[in-house]
Amino acid sequence: MYSLVIFLVVFLIFVYSCISDGKEVREKAVFSKEYSMSLKGMLSIIIVIHHYSLSSLFDESVLQTFYRMIGYPCVAVFFFISGYGIAYSFKNKENYGQRFVKGKIWNIVLPYMVSTCVYFTARVAWGGGQK
Repeated sequence: MYSLVIFLVVFLIFVYSCISDGKEVREKAVFSKEYSMSLKGMLSIIIVIHHYSLSSLFDESVLQTFYRMIGYPCVAVFFFISGYGIAYSFKNKENYGQRFVKGKIWNIVLPYMVSTCVYFTARVAWGGGQK
């Protein structure tokens, strides 16, 4: 039952992203920033559902098998679109490389380090450290 609900929610989000602003998909530029961000958001949702379907909590169904199989190509498409956007920006924007590195440090590395420190501090505080 849950898999059907999840499938319907994902499908409705996809349909909404395709017809937002009253435009049809074929009228939008294929790799415009708006369209690629919508597509990457949709792929992200499918990837999260894929990870959920790998757990034993997901009810056994045809959709579970579908999400298990579709997750891997969705990751590949997500990385392709992201890589295309980065390559395009490097080529067409001045000093993008410097801003890219600074942005990644603040947006990815810093939260990763903070969350890792919080995790290990909590683990030691609650007695989960090595024996």
